[in-house]
Amino acid sequence: MDLKNLNPLISLIVYLIIQFIIAKPTVESRKHLPQRPDKDPKMGEMPLSLSSPLERQPSLLVVPPSGSVTAHILRLHPGESLMASLRSAADVILARIPPSRCSSVFVMTAVGSLQDATLRLANASKKNLPNAGSSESVGSSRGNDICRWRQRFEIVSLVGTFSRNGGCHLHISLSDSEGKTIGGHLIDGEVFTTVEVVLGTADGVEFIREHDEATGYRELLPRQLPKESRPGWWVRSGQLFLAVAFGFSVGASILRRR
Repeated sequence: MDLKNLNPLISLIVYLIIQFIIAKPTVESRKHLPQRPDKDPKMGEMPLSLSSPLERQPSLLVVPPSGSVTAHILRLHPGESLMASLRSAADVILARIPPSRCSSVFVMTAVGSLQDATLRLANASKKNLPNAGSSESVGSSRGNDICRWRQRFEIVSLVGTFSRNGGCHLHISLSDSEGKTIGGHLIDGEVFTTVEVVLGTADGVEFIREHDEATGYRELLPRQLPKESRPGWWVRSGQLFLAVAFGFSVGASILRRR
């Protein structure tokens, strides 16, 4: 038999083997959250706090491991709303990813400038309303303020998380023309020249928000999604056998036609 006639068969077999190797993993179902142990090897008994549903499980135990982290880069243009644009970008990113794979978005880094900024300062309560159009504080005189500044700032830092259900929590630090820095909970901002943002997603993790009676806000509750894993060796062996057999069958058929 002329070896040249085997080229189509060999190419097909190699192609099938490559497809088998890079095949997508299957999904192994398991519970979202690990069960809370009664004891910790180092800390002993771990009492529960009843002041808030989110505090009933020690924070160190509510840290689900993540899978691959993917970066998503975007640029905001002059005059755009910082908060609205970030929310929209997070929604677009999550719409591209199956909920079973990822339901978490977070800010990896950001740089740029604003010409209008509204922040909620430290110790603020939900009673403060962002209805001011000046650069002075609005609300309580005891520091529970939401402030708006109509001036230019450089973004020093921007951090936060987004959920698939539309929830988000963002903090920002801004530097003025004299290098003085302010920061707080981001209510909104207007882009001056540009804002370059890198958003990240973590496979296998879901960010949800539930009401916390202790704070009065919907607070973050991370959950682990079903774990992805590759099939067992017996499944992979069977797939490889079927791929090779199919390749020989198709190759033989091609040779007979010649």
